[in-house]
Amino acid sequence: MPFGSVFLLEGALLPNEFDFFHCMISGALGISIDKRFLFVLLWDRAEAMQGCALREWYRTHQSRIESSTQENFRQTVYMARHVWACDVAHELWLWRRPFRFREQGNVITATPSVELRMRKSVDPEMHGRISRSFSLKPLSMDEEDQQQYMFELPPAARSRVVRKLQK
Repeated sequence: MPFGSVFLLEGALLPNEFDFFHCMISGALGISIDKRFLFVLLWDRAEAMQGCALREWYRTHQSRIESSTQENFRQTVYMARHVWACDVAHELWLWRRPFRFREQGNVITATPSVELRMRKSVDPEMHGRISRSFSLKPLSMDEEDQQQYMFELPPAARSRVVRKLQK
C-alpha cells in the first residue's frame, strides 16, 4: 500500500508563479511547478486519492477559478489552491490512524497502524493551527457547511512583507 497521496492539478497556478507550503501536523506539502500545482499528503496511505478530494477540486474550486473576473483571478487562484489543500489535509488528519513506532538500533521507524479508521471530532484550536500552515484563518467552524477562510500571513512572513514595503 502506498504511504501517501499525490495530486498534480492543472490550472491551479499562474505562469511563473511560485507557491510553497507545508503542514507538519497533517503531513501536507504543496509546491508550484510551472502552471501546475503538486500537492502531496504523507502518511494517509493513499486514502485521499481514493476519496472525493480530486472531485471536490474540479467541482468547486476549479469552477470558481474559471468563472472569476480578470481583476480577481490571481486572488481566486491562490485562495482556491490553499482552501482546497487545507480542507483535504484537515479532513485526513481527522481520520488519521495512529502511528506505531519501532526502534531497531539507532533507527526509529513510524508506520501507520492497520486499525479501523475513526473520525475524531473537530477541534477548533487544531483546525486553526493546521489552517495557519496554509496562510489561512478559519472564519466558521460549522461541520455541515463548507469552511470559510480569510487569507492571513503568519507573523514572521507579515513582518518581512512590512519591512519590504517600508524600504
